[in-house]
Amino acid sequence: MTDQTFDAVSASTPAQDRPFPARALAPTSAFWLAMFAASALGANIGDLCADYLGLGLETSFASLAVICALMIWGDRENGGRTEFFYWLAIICLRAVATNVGDYFTHALGMNYLLATVVLGAMTLVCGYYTLPAAEGRSPRIDLRYWGAMFVGGVFGTVGGDMVSHSVGLFLSATLLTVLLLAVIRVRNLAAPTAMVGYWCVVLAERAAGTAMGDWLAKSRGLNLGLPVSIVLTTSVLLIALSMRAGPKRTDASVGFGSAIRVLLPALRLALIGLSLVGCFFMMRIYVLQRPGDPSLVLSYGIGLAINAFYLCCQELSSVGSSRSLRLISLWFAVKRHEFDQWAQAREVELRDRTR
Repeated sequence: MTDQTFDAVSASTPAQDRPFPARALAPTSAFWLAMFAASALGANIGDLCADYLGLGLETSFASLAVICALMIWGDRENGGRTEFFYWLAIICLRAVATNVGDYFTHALGMNYLLATVVLGAMTLVCGYYTLPAAEGRSPRIDLRYWGAMFVGGVFGTVGGDMVSHSVGLFLSATLLTVLLLAVIRVRNLAAPTAMVGYWCVVLAERAAGTAMGDWLAKSRGLNLGLPVSIVLTTSVLLIALSMRAGPKRTDASVGFGSAIRVLLPALRLALIGLSLVGCFFMMRIYVLQRPGDPSLVLSYGIGLAINAFYLCCQELSSVGSSRSLRLISLWFAVKRHEFDQWAQAREVELRDRTR
């Protein structure tokens, strides 16, 4: 089926009857910066769940895979209105791929070089079968796209670790980032519509993201720790997405209120991320450190999870008019208020006990 035929079929088919919203995202500089930041963020999240939270590779993989599947489904249903689910799916898929790559090399003992070559070839083969968009600069986002992106993520984990073990974290992060910039430049100049060039960029940014995330978090690099590294990479991702969105208005009458409205989606995403990170912290304290009052720690973790879910419901409600989503958002708003009151009462009770 040609691109013209595919576009004609997509245009003549009602949106609710299409199996997937096979759209494409323009591969701009801001897009690749966001992909690079999402790659480093996903690599850190995969390590956070498997090692920092003590879940292990298998449990971390299973948990993140379920979340990733839900995000891909959300992008399928809402991709024409928002990129929210797309970027969450990219992050989760990268985290899942990190667990798989670590399992191949750490648990199964696969050779780094052999695994890198095989996974790179598999990514290019899977990318070859993705459908190009009408302008040809990027593939359509469907299950073939997600499959190739997953294999590319596993390649990035294994390939990034191989280079890091060979030359060190700082040098590997620097070299792979320069390589990423070179691949993007070559593709833009030589073959901007070649799908193999698109997936070569994906391979380069996946490997560079692994090295950068490890350099920020691990002791052989800056040793900032996984939580701080996650906050930094999330910040870069939000900046890249704001650059990608561009200004909503270009006239001179844009005021402070308009600027706030433009920033609200990014702020909501940041709050969701911080709530989830805080929830993970509470889980880790509750499971591993066994605090003196575990019920309070557990309740704070549940409260942060409720907060994240409530913000997600707000995000969903902002891109659609579903009555059920609005009811869920309202219900969680009430429950969050009740939780805040309960937590304040518990804090007062604990202060009275310690006096």
